[in-house]
Amino acid sequence: MAFLSLRSQPRPFEETNPDRVEAGQLFDKDMLLTEAQWRDLALRKGLASQNYRWPESGDGFPHVPYRFADANVDQVAVKAGIAHWEQHTCLKFDLTTNENQPHLKFQKLSGCWSYVGYISQFSTGQDISIGQGCTSLGTVAHEIGHAIGFYHEQSRPDRDDSIHINEENIVDGRENNFAKKSDSLVDSQGIPYDYSSDMHYGGFGFSKNGRLTIATVDPRNQELIGRRDGLSHRDTHLANLMYGCIDKWKQACGMDSDPCQNGGYTGANCACVCPQGTSGSSCETLEEDYFASQRSDCSARITSPGTVTSPNYPSNYPYGVVCAKWVVAPECKLPRVTFTAFRLSDCWDKLEIRTSNRYDGDFYCGTSIAPGTSFTSTTNELILMFYTRTNYETGWSADVTFIDDPNCSPASDHQPLHYQPLNHQPLSHQPHNHPTHHQPLSHQLHHNPLQTVLYSLPAKDTDVFLFQDSPYMTTFKINSFKLQKKKLKKCVDFVGIQIPYNRTVKLCGARKGSIFVPNLNLEANFVTDNAVTDVGFNVSITWQKTQCHRVIELSDDSATGVIQSPGFPENYPKNSVCEWWIVAPEGKRVHLEFTKISIKDRKCLGAYIAVDKSGRASYMPEHSSLLCAGMKTSCLVSEGRTVNVAFAGGSRTSKGFSARYTVV
Repeated sequence: MAFLSLRSQPRPFEETNPDRVEAGQLFDKDMLLTEAQWRDLALRKGLASQNYRWPESGDGFPHVPYRFADANVDQVAVKAGIAHWEQHTCLKFDLTTNENQPHLKFQKLSGCWSYVGYISQFSTGQDISIGQGCTSLGTVAHEIGHAIGFYHEQSRPDRDDSIHINEENIVDGRENNFAKKSDSLVDSQGIPYDYSSDMHYGGFGFSKNGRLTIATVDPRNQELIGRRDGLSHRDTHLANLMYGCIDKWKQACGMDSDPCQNGGYTGANCACVCPQGTSGSSCETLEEDYFASQRSDCSARITSPGTVTSPNYPSNYPYGVVCAKWVVAPECKLPRVTFTAFRLSDCWDKLEIRTSNRYDGDFYCGTSIAPGTSFTSTTNELILMFYTRTNYETGWSADVTFIDDPNCSPASDHQPLHYQPLNHQPLSHQPHNHPTHHQPLSHQLHHNPLQTVLYSLPAKDTDVFLFQDSPYMTTFKINSFKLQKKKLKKCVDFVGIQIPYNRTVKLCGARKGSIFVPNLNLEANFVTDNAVTDVGFNVSITWQKTQCHRVIELSDDSATGVIQSPGFPENYPKNSVCEWWIVAPEGKRVHLEFTKISIKDRKCLGAYIAVDKSGRASYMPEHSSLLCAGMKTSCLVSEGRTVNVAFAGGSRTSKGFSARYTVV
């Protein structure tokens, strides 16, 4: 007989913590800030400063004095958390009896919380509470993380590339706990976003309706956030960068540079500390995505028809499952799942089905889905998220099929185009007839407010760039433009222009000038609620090449080279745009290492670097990376033999970037 279990899951401490403790108001529910830090926060500056790092002692390494300020705190748990930090960083924690110096005062107070970083003016020590329910290794390490200068991972300024905040699901009054911090407040040292960070909230934190408040952009990574099993590789990498540990270890090892690749770093024993998904003495072999080895076998991306089931089906599913079935349909198809069986425990276990909103869906439990029931997505994605807290039942089984999208033709998945062509001859279907010079192709998009309300490119009956064999830039030249002004800081009527990473630049109000997109853009639309009419707009659209729109064919198995923003290392000209397609020999891939990134656009809409690892030049998030202001370096590997790189410089000049490509 199978063993059945039912376990109540404790609420995360950020929910059970009080809003205010003896020492003051808690920020983000488990951090105490000094008056200066509150002021810096309001001014959006300061806490990335070296002033909040614990100082070095005579041995050249940072030391953190600490003591147990009351007899009730769990000393075993605290010492385990300290040992965990010392094992993975160069930080030294010294038990002290000297109360008249800055130090950590571990106590059992109300909840789990800490000050952020080293507070020099606290000459008799700074409180850190390890209260009731706070004694797991991950939780103690989390609070020590705040004490050495860490914020929450989901507060990073670049989080929108990795997570989505479902604001409508957050308990009223708790929205501030999900506020995004500025680049000047949080310095991530170029370390990529980390779902598995010990500093990350869970997905259901502060939910008012049992639905997700934090959804991951890649649904397969939903199971990783909020685990708090201890420090992740990227947590320790960041701490060792913050405190100069890696440079100290390199010096002690007689190294001039760090030989470790793909997110690895030199450790205390002079060997590379390699992240998950890599192998080799220098982490030089990239075997899989950083998160892939951390995910369960249940989470999968599904691109062909078949059957999907809960784990162990038709036997009972296990306790503690969080997994995703991410169904992605081919072009001009819609995914459909048809259930052949569905049996979950009431209330405790649930299946979330997302058909129209990729970040939030409807929940089903018990036997609420009858056999033969189908769910069809309104987009090319359908996501099943399965969560369990028991192992009582057998679970579910469903057949995946793809049906025709009635609003799509093979040439386009958009509505018919409403524009008048200007001096345009349709392109031949033969790739060799594609234009190869800097002669722009153009169309004109215009709007009369009394007519239709949706425009999009391209038309179903045109063959524009059907065979695109090289990169092109797109220019949207605004000849005239007057739409309804913003309402509550948001565009109501707007022209939306698609840019890489499946994002939209919205134009509303009165505009002039041009919008430059680095890649071939065939998507623009006009949206209005018809509540207010105005003059409308006239926008010319041209496609052309520049000197940095290039295909780089690599014939040697060990070929290498460099791509750079125009003028590098000097500042690039305003509104520079480039796109490179780098193609490795058959059976090989492209390793891309960004050795320098310097761009200024905090919103990442005008200035950015997008990398499509699939080689399709579509720059969709599931296959791409977006590099923004604040990132300093990055390493990527193509999924196949081709990688696409799009660069937009925006209206503010900077040094841009330099990246080395290598065949692997």
